[in-house]
Amino acid sequence: ARWDRRGARPKVEGKVDESNTPVSDCHAIIHFVTEAFLRDKKDVVGGGEDITAKCIGAVDGMVMGMVWEEVEGDILKVVREEDELVGRKVEEYFGGVSEEQTERILGSVEPSAIQALVYVCDKCHTAVDKLEMLVKALEEIDGDRGGSGDEMLEGFIRHLVVAIRGKGGVVKGKSGYHKDLKMIEEFCRDDVLLRGKEGYTLAILQSSLMFLKNI
Repeated sequence: ARWDRRGARPKVEGKVDESNTPVSDCHAIIHFVTEAFLRDKKDVVGGGEDITAKCIGAVDGMVMGMVWEEVEGDILKVVREEDELVGRKVEEYFGGVSEEQTERILGSVEPSAIQALVYVCDKCHTAVDKLEMLVKALEEIDGDRGGSGDEMLEGFIRHLVVAIRGKGGVVKGKSGYHKDLKMIEEFCRDDVLLRGKEGYTLAILQSSLMFLKNI
């Protein structure tokens, strides 16, 4: 990477990132500075593209997590209505089924997948961590079955509903997944989102929340 003539952002493989958004510029600056630092510290850190990429990813996730802490309140204001809508939909759904049906639904989910989904909201504080935990949840839901896209989506929605409901019922406005989705969309680097599992999982989350808002 190297600065273009305007000094605005690095060139990568001879191309200038023209997206011109603050977030993309921030990713580019983190990449450039971290790569330059590692290049000067090869005798300490060691060389190799793999270790360089992992270090850049770790620094990027940490810095963007700090940025997120500054803007989280504003993002929450933007997505609050959507989260409250999903919370109401889930509450209405469980209010309209019998206790026996509720127990059957709760018994049909993978506890490890529910734990991963809960961790996305409560324990993960960077976009990369949230996306990795969502990937883990989807893997736990699918297991070794290798289900179709429709089966994966149905299973993910079912687990998401149970995670939002929680043990004590829905806490209105606290489902959180629109906030997490927004953080991933805004703060994950494109090269992370374009990976197979990560990109597919993001699409599943987007589709699941869209479905829940419109049922």
